[in-house]
Amino acid sequence: MGSRRVPALLVIVLILVAGGALDRWARSSSDTGPSDPGEEIALSGPTAAPASARSSAWYCTGATGEADAAADGTVVIANAGDRGLRADITVIPSGGDPGQRSIEVAANGRASLRLADVVQAPHLSAVVELDGGEAAVELSTSGPLGASVTPCASSA
Repeated sequence: MGSRRVPALLVIVLILVAGGALDRWARSSSDTGPSDPGEEIALSGPTAAPASARSSAWYCTGATGEADAAADGTVVIANAGDRGLRADITVIPSGGDPGQRSIEVAANGRASLRLADVVQAPHLSAVVELDGGEAAVELSTSGPLGASVTPCASSA
């Protein structure tokens, strides 16, 4: 009875080895993604423009802008570059006309702007346009339910 099992076991081992080789070949020939799994995660989120960029834009949503707001929003700009940047911020209300402000962000510094100081509306979003790269923008909200900080989008 043991001699009848040996050929069956050999066939199973050969099938497993062939399947593993075929899987490895298929992965190596169709692998177009990043070789480091951590790199894929980094590419999926907002990314600051390089230092050589002439401009960059960020899109922030999810704030409220009225008295006793549930999510009072503030745009925070962090400049990691060696030169100061100018930020043109357009605050877009859920109803009415948008408002604009410009602020300076020092080299290796940060600056912030409360959206309700520009426009008052039930819901607000903002577009932040910078005259260079190496900067990131986030939206900080706070209200009776707590506080939250989220990165703004650097692409559509």
